[in-house]
Amino acid sequence: SSYLAQLGPQAAPLGSTSAFLSRALFRAFVRLARRVPAETPLTIRELVDPSRWGHPGAWSRWEGESERTLRMLLPHLPVGQPSSAVFTRDSLIAVAKENFAHPLDRGQRARERSAARHGASFLSQQAMHARKPTDDDDDQRQRLDYALTALRVLSSQLSLAERTCRSGGTETNGIVVETAVAPHHDHGGRGEELFSKSSPSSSGDQSGDPGVFRYCYRVRVENHGSSSVRLVGRSWIFKGADGSVASCVPRWGKGVVGMEPVLEPGDVYEYYSGSTIPTREGVMEGALLFLGPSDVPERLAKLRLPTQDEMSTGNVNIPGTGTFEVQVDSLILKP
Repeated sequence: SSYLAQLGPQAAPLGSTSAFLSRALFRAFVRLARRVPAETPLTIRELVDPSRWGHPGAWSRWEGESERTLRMLLPHLPVGQPSSAVFTRDSLIAVAKENFAHPLDRGQRARERSAARHGASFLSQQAMHARKPTDDDDDQRQRLDYALTALRVLSSQLSLAERTCRSGGTETNGIVVETAVAPHHDHGGRGEELFSKSSPSSSGDQSGDPGVFRYCYRVRVENHGSSSVRLVGRSWIFKGADGSVASCVPRWGKGVVGMEPVLEPGDVYEYYSGSTIPTREGVMEGALLFLGPSDVPERLAKLRLPTQDEMSTGNVNIPGTGTFEVQVDSLILKP
């Protein structure tokens, strides 16, 4: 059956050229969506922002922080739908079909009521208001423009998923560490110019000989547990394509970006940093060291940290200390 027949009677009328392009874009979207692994759902995330490398860490929110990206991926659905930013392959294809079929103009009052009911952000409400077309030509142009944007966003999300790992959980006192990595692009660079070729930054996450290819990484720490913890140390190793160590932060570099943040239950903290390697591709791996858990955040200050000699052994299960580590799985560094 044809694409328009699949979409049903709600599909907006399109000219022959626009209908052809819409069919092509929908099929391209479905082909991309089929790259979502059957056993691993796709989580919509904010992209890694290399411009934040060198800036202080930031507190984040559980809900709504991926809303802008989700709206770009599925612009035609009512605010608040879908209710989750996690998709299986089949659910992503199903919601994409609904998105492509949804009428572009639902009426300003309906949009305002929906936005208010679902607690949408001001920017999302403004975006919903801006989607009212003035005529059929605008409708067609906007629909095609949104479809192209959705393709670009899905492609970037699939790429990000390949560069992201989540570690920890119940066995680490409810602390989950999500690490995502991206190449540090030059402005408008291509090919060998993809990466900045300057000396390592002063972030403190490099040692030894400087590399030429720069990668930026984002570390997101989520406290799903019932007690408070303090992030007190880190260890990172960056290897080139030949397996040689290009740079490292030995166990245990103190804190992260000059801070030792305390995460109470439900808190999320993220920071950016980066490193250089001498080859286009490589591997990063590491761990974070936490102090706790404690039911009272103030008691964290009374827990004894391991001494430098104790930490240099790599053993964090030291009697009399309240430390534990979350090991971060290896991540492939590639353009």
